[in-house]
Order: sequence, then C-alpha cells, then structure tokens
Amino acid sequence: MPIRRIDQAHIEEYTFATLHYLHQFCREKDLTMLSVGIKEAINNVHDHSKSEIGAYIFCQYFPKNKTIKVCVSDMGIGIPKNVKNYFSELSDAECIMWAVGQNNTTKSTPQNAGHGLTNIVDFVKSNNGDLQILSGDGRYVLHNKKEVLTKNTIKNFIGTLVEFSIIVDNLENEEEIITQYF
Repeated sequence: MPIRRIDQAHIEEYTFATLHYLHQFCREKDLTMLSVGIKEAINNVHDHSKSEIGAYIFCQYFPKNKTIKVCVSDMGIGIPKNVKNYFSELSDAECIMWAVGQNNTTKSTPQNAGHGLTNIVDFVKSNNGDLQILSGDGRYVLHNKKEVLTKNTIKNFIGTLVEFSIIVDNLENEEEIITQYF
C-alpha cells in the first residue's frame, strides 16, 4: 500500500482497503488485530500529536519472510512532550515506555482510555513480531518479546513514528476463531 495521509474521517475506509489488499497474501488468516493496530496507531496521531499534517501510513507485505510491516508517522509534538506534562523527570525513552503501559493516557480527548499503544504491544508480542517507536530523543524496541529503551539516533526528529511487523504464519486462522465460539 503506498504511503498515504489519513485524516480521522477516513480511518475505516483506509483500514478496509488495506485489509482487502493484504487478504490476498493472508488467505484464511484472521486480520482483526492487524485492523485494530492500524486504527489505534492512526487514532493516536489524531488524539495526541497535534500534528498539523495529520497521520501518514505505509503498509507492505514482504513475501520472502511472510511479514506485514505497518508504519504510522506524524510531525506532531511527540510522546515525550505529552508525557512530560505529568512526569517531567522521565527521559524521552522512559516516556515512550510509560505510554505503552496498560491504562496509561494523557487523556487529550475524552474517549482516551490508555489502550491504544498497549493493544499494539500485546498484539505484536502474541504474534512474535517486532515493534519500534521513535519519538523525540527516545526509542522503544520490542523484539523477541523483549522491550529495550535506547536513544533515538535520528537527529532533530520531530513527531512520532510507530512501526510494527507481524508474521503472517503466526496469525490465527479464521476458522479457528469461529470454532472457539461454538
């Protein structure tokens, strides 16, 4: 899927088109959590970043290793600036770690419940995929179900980048999901 700018009004449309495109590579795989991850990443931009350009998203399927990569970026104020309004003593990387924690939110809009990034982290962990979040001078990496905080090596980085990869073979089969409920 080519890089696209997505506003809040078109999240559902974009997600539907993306899943329709990816379904050709993921026949009989349940893409529900991928859909949730895409929507959460885009919604976080609109709910928290104050980005004048909104969200940019890019999705790609890599057939050689059967993975799907999703990248969502903005040019907003970044996770650390939001979190430091509450916890000024945290480093930028620690701010990202706080933001991915269960029920943590800066409540920039009334519907925020602190589940967006946590849902992405949980999905990536269960899939044994990879996640990277860059914001300010901080970098959060989830690889082999291990979380690592480092310094962002990109100088003068503006906004936030959320990049996650999932392994298609590790997704549940659609029929397994259906039979679990009967």
